[in-house]
Amino acid sequence: MQVVGIRAGERPKGRRADWGHEAAARWGTLSVNGESRKIPSLQGDYTNYDRFAEAIATGGPGPVPAQEGVEILRVLDAARLSATEYRRVTLAEL
Repeated sequence: MQVVGIRAGERPKGRRADWGHEAAARWGTLSVNGESRKIPSLQGDYTNYDRFAEAIATGGPGPVPAQEGVEILRVLDAARLSATEYRRVTLAEL
């Protein structure tokens, strides 16, 4: 959503409250035990890209600790495997 705004010439500066929200039609769906529900997307935040670029340029810490990024990838791997094999997957399996 943010990319659409930026391509249209909009910028997030001074608009934090209303910037980066996805339309309900683009929210994810969580399905557990045969029941599904829509999950609202978190508000986007392009400022993390600026902090990431600064970390690269200066050698400083990034906006997300590396170990947290690794854990997120494990969750995504489990979700992908669960969807592929149509079963519950625990992080302990990975």
